[in-house]
Amino acid sequence: MASICSSEYVNNHDRPAFEVVQGQLTWYEAREACESINAHLAEIRSDEDNSYVVAMLPPEAESVWIGANDIYNENTFVYVNGGQVTYADWSPGQPDDYRRNEDCVEIRPAYEVVQGQLTWYEAREACESINAHLAEIRSDEDNSYVVAMLPPEAESVWIGANDIYNENSFVYVNGGQVTYADWSPGQPDDYRRNEDCVEIRNIHGWNDLPCTLRPWGYVCENYITTCNIPPPGLNTEWPSCSDGVYYGSVCRYTCIDGYEPATSMVILCYRSGQWNNTSIQCNITTCDMPPPGLNTEWPSCSDGVYYGSECRYTCIDGYEPATSMVILCDRSGQWNHTSIQCNITTCDIPPPGSNTEWPSCSDGVNYGSECRYTCTDEYEPVTSMVTLCEKSGLWNHNNVICNSILACVGAVCLAIGFGVGMIVGCLKYLNYKKTHSMAVDKNNVTEENAYATINLNDIVTNVYETVQKEPIYQNK
Repeated sequence: MASICSSEYVNNHDRPAFEVVQGQLTWYEAREACESINAHLAEIRSDEDNSYVVAMLPPEAESVWIGANDIYNENTFVYVNGGQVTYADWSPGQPDDYRRNEDCVEIRPAYEVVQGQLTWYEAREACESINAHLAEIRSDEDNSYVVAMLPPEAESVWIGANDIYNENSFVYVNGGQVTYADWSPGQPDDYRRNEDCVEIRNIHGWNDLPCTLRPWGYVCENYITTCNIPPPGLNTEWPSCSDGVYYGSVCRYTCIDGYEPATSMVILCYRSGQWNNTSIQCNITTCDMPPPGLNTEWPSCSDGVYYGSECRYTCIDGYEPATSMVILCDRSGQWNHTSIQCNITTCDIPPPGSNTEWPSCSDGVNYGSECRYTCTDEYEPVTSMVTLCEKSGLWNHNNVICNSILACVGAVCLAIGFGVGMIVGCLKYLNYKKTHSMAVDKNNVTEENAYATINLNDIVTNVYETVQKEPIYQNK
């Protein structure tokens, strides 16, 4: 027979993941088959688990193995991991350890015995009202199972077999042929040509009788119904379903990239023809707050902390990037990197000054450092003697100059010499003009036109004496 495997509780929900494994296996072989797929024979812990598993059984599955057994201690049922069986849905009269050789547990398809004195037609409608049908009996096992469910007071119950439309050609309510029967001796006999429906007697097997009679009750069996197309999920891929839209089919959804489950991602087609859940949703993945950078401003993000958001950092003044300055919220809900750093901006070695000592700097070559120069002996500043390392990584000026004090004196002397030459030239010119005028018109010389005699040698001598004096220097 087939088996039901289960894995541990998944997706933070209360039900383990169940899976039907086809194959005519012994219980021991079924246990190994489950373990080969990293699972174990199923543990049924509640009515909900039991209904869920029964709903999964394919139509041809007469029964399936689960993990419950009393192999090591009669009538003390445990699962394959040794855990006690705390929930059970035993059929009437079970467990019975028939011939002291029944130690493993199976689940059969769901039949339901309903008390109510109805005609066969009314019983058919009653089953259909709960989205089931009058029972189909396919084997000795099914037959024994249904008979075992009958209470002692139930003398007989309707099942789905009938030959209403074609005498002695028995079919079920869905039109399928009856391929197994457990007729009482001499049955069916169509007594008075009016017995077209089939009952199961508590002890004596099957019997045909008029469809309008009202026995103790009837047996319903779950329909193999279909559901509508699986509902679309929000932000999900299209689901993968174990058996299409048929009763018992399990459909599993996955989120699209960058989204994560907000609801259960598994739905089940119930025998009512409805999916057990129609709201399947994935929400966009979010990351934590962006990590703080070292020596950075707070980042600017394209879409907050949602999947795909890019956050860009900038360095504070005087600092420059040492790592990537962009981070991305990825599909896992993590920032793609969390170390964002700016290092202080540095300038090159301070520029050499002209006729200066090596500068003294307040903070080396780092941003904001001030370097102060001093002139060498007998030199004095002609530019600013301080340069600053700016946030651009450049010194604010590179031309620091001191000039010689002697060079300045020489320049002054040159200027004085030039001035004296000009004076001498002018005086000689004036003297020439005077002499020339007197030669032209001696008769016109008057007291007003007469010029005083100038001794140029006295003037020049005094100037030369001034220039040739030893200079006196003063520090400023």
